[in-house]
Amino acid sequence: LSERDIECYVHMWRYCGYVLGIQDDLLPVSLEDQEEFMLASMLHQGCPDFIDGKATKSFIKAFATAAHKETWGIVPESAANSFLQQMTRYLNGNDFTTGMEIEDMGDYHWSILITRFLGYSFGTLVPRIPFGIGESILFNMHTRNIRKQLDARGTPTGHGAGTGENLTDSVNVRSKL
Repeated sequence: LSERDIECYVHMWRYCGYVLGIQDDLLPVSLEDQEEFMLASMLHQGCPDFIDGKATKSFIKAFATAAHKETWGIVPESAANSFLQQMTRYLNGNDFTTGMEIEDMGDYHWSILITRFLGYSFGTLVPRIPFGIGESILFNMHTRNIRKQLDARGTPTGHGAGTGENLTDSVNVRSKL
């Protein structure tokens, strides 16, 4: 990213924080401010030595069990559990997962390699297919999925639209995306 892109990115998130009502002195002015704040937050909130490893593994295992059930048994629970544990370790870093008692299987574990491959493929290679074809395919796939979900849900109307409360009957209105 160019210096200008980074400045715009930080400014956009600064504005988002402003809209959310975050105090101005807490909002970063530069990328360096953001990095400093993030590191301070991580050091303040992350006490990896005090994290209960048994509870963490149980929490991750619940998601692995759900993945196994949602895929009708195609994805073995052990594979889903290994994937989730290694991604937790990789994304958080060893410094912040020591108390979780997650075994470090290295950065060349299959779960990390697959995630990096897919991220590179869909984030870098596909969008660069000539003539905008790749970006168009990704955009249309995403838009089709959103439309499908909106159509299944219906369009809520009334004062409570968007809150899930006090909704009148759905109106069959198609999004113009």
